[in-house]
Amino acid sequence: MTTVSSVGSSALQGLLVAEALFSQASSRIASGSALPSDNPANTAVAVAQQTSLSQYNAAMQNNSLASGSVSVGLGALQSANSTLVQMQSIASQAMSANAGTRATLASQYDALAQQVTGYVNAANFNGVNLVSSSSTSMAVNQYGGGTSTLTVNGSNNTASGLGLQQATGAWTSGSGGTAAIQASMNSLTSAMNQISQSVSQLGAAQSALSTGASALQAYSTSAQSALSQLTGTDIGQQLINMKKASTQYQMSAYALATENKTKAYSLRMLG
Repeated sequence: MTTVSSVGSSALQGLLVAEALFSQASSRIASGSALPSDNPANTAVAVAQQTSLSQYNAAMQNNSLASGSVSVGLGALQSANSTLVQMQSIASQAMSANAGTRATLASQYDALAQQVTGYVNAANFNGVNLVSSSSTSMAVNQYGGGTSTLTVNGSNNTASGLGLQQATGAWTSGSGGTAAIQASMNSLTSAMNQISQSVSQLGAAQSALSTGASALQAYSTSAQSALSQLTGTDIGQQLINMKKASTQYQMSAYALATENKTKAYSLRMLG
């Protein structure tokens, strides 16, 4: 009787263990994730990898916002430069115009100068305007973890920042009008050169940000892949565990059934 009872207890325990193993394997296959208890060493590495991944993703977000500020600034400079070309044409016309026409052209010239200021003042993205003030500066942590910082300095491309003077009144001041128009044309040449320098500066920043974005994407993808390997479950191993659990369950069930038959037979014999 003692031997039979021990076999039954062992078989029952085998059933419970098999059920637990099968349930665990099924759960891990369904979730695709391993548990910290599976490999404590991997878990520690995974935590560090997750931190790196978070830093890369944050840097990607910062990089994207900075790129937006630069793109908006470049767009404003392009519009401003096109307006300067129109102003240059108006000043050229004024050179050979009479006083009345010069007054009209001067008014148009000044209106366009205000447009230039309007374009650059509106170039605000995420609270940053890189083309309306030389006191603006934007620092971007490109690769996460404080390893590389790109600094983009702003420039003043408003009408006053470009050195554009008011034409109304000056262009029609008798003999001095022609000199004033020439001065306006000279200031337009300087303004276009300044715009060109600002475009080059922002273009270089945009290129650096693009390179950084590509690197960050590669880092993030690599970190995510490594993290998945560390925290993901081994599907093949879990399938093996399920098969082992099924086999153990069948053997334990058979042993328990045999034990019950033996117990029933013993009782009949005693009766």
